Amino acid sequence: MAAPLRGVVVLALEQAVSGPLASRLLLDQGATVVKIERPGAGDFARHYEHHSAGVSSYFAWLNHGKESVALDLKTPHGRDIAHALADRADVVVQNYAPGAASRLGLGPRQLRRRRPELVYGSISGYGERGSYTDRKAYDLLVQAEAGVIAVTGEPGRLAKAGVSLCDIASGTSLALGILGALTAHGAGRGGATLAVSMFDATLDWTAPTLGLYLSTGVEPQPVGLHHLHAAPYGPFPCGDGGLLVLCAQHDREWRDLCVRVFDAPELAADPRFLTTEGRVRHRAELHAAIEAVLAAAPAELWEQRVVAAGLACARLRSVAEVAAHPVVRERDLLQQVTTEQGVARVPRQPIRSSAAALGGGPRIPSVGEHTERWLRRLGYTAAERRDLYRTGAAAAPDR
Repeated sequence: MAAPLRGVVVLALEQAVSGPLASRLLLDQGATVVKIERPGAGDFARHYEHHSAGVSSYFAWLNHGKESVALDLKTPHGRDIAHALADRADVVVQNYAPGAASRLGLGPRQLRRRRPELVYGSISGYGERGSYTDRKAYDLLVQAEAGVIAVTGEPGRLAKAGVSLCDIASGTSLALGILGALTAHGAGRGGATLAVSMFDATLDWTAPTLGLYLSTGVEPQPVGLHHLHAAPYGPFPCGDGGLLVLCAQHDREWRDLCVRVFDAPELAADPRFLTTEGRVRHRAELHAAIEAVLAAAPAELWEQRVVAAGLACARLRSVAEVAAHPVVRERDLLQQVTTEQGVARVPRQPIRSSAAALGGGPRIPSVGEHTERWLRRLGYTAAERRDLYRTGAAAAPDR
């Protein structure tokens, strides 16, 4: 069976992470994604570093399987080509600075005036209107503004999330909105204009901590690798110095951990530790008691005992250990992607479908790799194409 979005064309006016993630999620479902890039350097995310077959690991992850068309959108002819591509598209994804697409004649009102059935999705930092609209919105900055950093790290030693949390939240949210709009479109309800801000999407993800403050007036504090509302919940040193991550989400799990794994029923009966709230209140004493028990054996032995009891634990693994993880191997979670400079590996998209094979192709496009093909499809003659390349309105390899 064909992938769900086979035949859907997405025009991607995108750069960096959030927009490319939204369009890549659509590509994973079978859409064709036509990515507009600047002639020459292309999307600046190509050059964060060059360790993945000549491009950055971010770019390899987000752009394999896409088609690259290089246009100078500051030129009238470049914009004309973009309009022609939009006329062929079912979806537009863009994450330019607020107002930039509209100044180029490629905003939602302009394109949907031409084609009301178009689904147009935008990502901004703080929304299209408001006092923060024109501010830069890099992932770190939004983590800081939306309160993520306030509850991450250790007390007095704050940290950011180790992944591009705000980019991922907004890109995923937009892709979900587009899928809903395409479903409505298929039911005869026309197109849609969708807007997601990185701040809005991130704030939604902070609901537990923000909600706690709104309900109690008490500001949540960072608890490092532990949990604000549960204990034990985090890494603990064992007898060999190895770390074992233990989680007890409710009182029954805590009792089972004490009796079936630690062989310490007295811990389960300790009045300080009878309830989740009590264990959180007496977190320091709880941790000291657990560490005293775990000091008697190495992490591997404790892991075996916890798993045998059907309780929750994990090893705190390095990135190198994750790359060699048995689940990665057993589930074939890495795929090869290619450029003209070589081969890299990235994670496969995570959805397994019984109805269709999902995921983009392996090729990471070079800048403008598909410009010639699309100009031909749009009906530009050989002479017109040569003139576009000569004037710099469009670019393609070896042209």
